[in-house]
Amino acid sequence: MKAIVIDRYGDAQELHEAELPVPTISADEVLVKMVATSVNPIDWRTRKGTAGSGAAFPMVLGWDVSGVITEVGAAVSRFKVGDEVIARPANSADATRGSYAEYVAVGE
Repeated sequence: MKAIVIDRYGDAQELHEAELPVPTISADEVLVKMVATSVNPIDWRTRKGTAGSGAAFPMVLGWDVSGVITEVGAAVSRFKVGDEVIARPANSADATRGSYAEYVAVGE
């Protein structure tokens, strides 16, 4: 999948497109095909390295998800494939789970 990532902290020029694997979801997650996201102060603070994320690189920024569910985990009961959703990915040690990407895994 295409994603906008940073490979080190810095200014906006650090953002670039990269090819990453589509996230693998766990039993209590859904996979969302992104339609829209946003840029928030936490995103540019993280990009600059002032938000103290400490995550590995490449890092996908972004906290806001708007899209359509394409896959549901085995334990998911409230959503189905095709549902339109808005969400926020959980804080994760996996730095590739931000919303500046074609697909995002989020908890039910």
